[in-house]
Amino acid sequence: MLHPLLRTASVFALLLAMTGSVLAADPVQWRTDYPSARKEAEEKKLPLLVVVGTDQCVYCRKLEATTFADKDVLAQLAGKVVFLKVDANKDAEFARAMKVNIYPTTIIASTEGRVFAYLAGYQSPEQFREHAGKSFDLIAAAEKPKGSGDALLTSRVKPEVKADPPVDLAKDGLALAKAAVKAERYGDAIERAEAVAAAMPNTPAGEEAVGILAAIKADPEKLSRAAVQLDDKLAAGYFGVAEGFEQRGRVKEAITYFEKVIVAAPTSTFAERARVRVAAISRAK
Repeated sequence: MLHPLLRTASVFALLLAMTGSVLAADPVQWRTDYPSARKEAEEKKLPLLVVVGTDQCVYCRKLEATTFADKDVLAQLAGKVVFLKVDANKDAEFARAMKVNIYPTTIIASTEGRVFAYLAGYQSPEQFREHAGKSFDLIAAAEKPKGSGDALLTSRVKPEVKADPPVDLAKDGLALAKAAVKAERYGDAIERAEAVAAAMPNTPAGEEAVGILAAIKADPEKLSRAAVQLDDKLAAGYFGVAEGFEQRGRVKEAITYFEKVIVAAPTSTFAERARVRVAAISRAK
């Protein structure tokens, strides 16, 4: 069993999964059924914007609370796409077909099924706007003869996605964990190694990941630094949720989560920023 300090990331994931229901006033009207979303996109002649994630995904919640609550992102997307959210735990076939193994992954595809953006991982509002803008330009300029698009939205079986190659969890996950250890980012190393160990038990990659976790656990100094780093990450997550509430005008909830930032990592830069935001909100009341 992992040391309690190493469970901070899991607590963070659970917390954000729970707050997902609190952020119910979502400005995005997400569809959750692929066939009906596909049909709607065809009827309206709009691209599909698909986000593949899970209920336990930390950065899926952050993507919803920040990027898809950003007024400039919403203005850029308004009336231009049909939104589809796919839970990879409930529709594993879709995730496998799309070669998604990083959550969240955001895909923008034309009505003919051609993929114009394949964004693995969390995208800040600024990053997302840049990628989406390029995608819309390409969609507008592309020739769209029937049968020439990728198979993303015309078939559920092994589409050939011409986009950024998917991450090889065994190879890239371990490489990222080792790089994090080398850079003394032990919190990141724990999260990377845990992902590989959980996804690939009883394999050489999984065993190597377990070894990385054991080495950090056995060293009190590394473990202590990991705890601080994970606390900072927890604070960053709280801060993202607080910003999401603030952008929606829900200042009471925003203050609650800014205060959680201060408690989680009182000496962090996020805590300093949270104190400033709380003071500013209080003065504006």
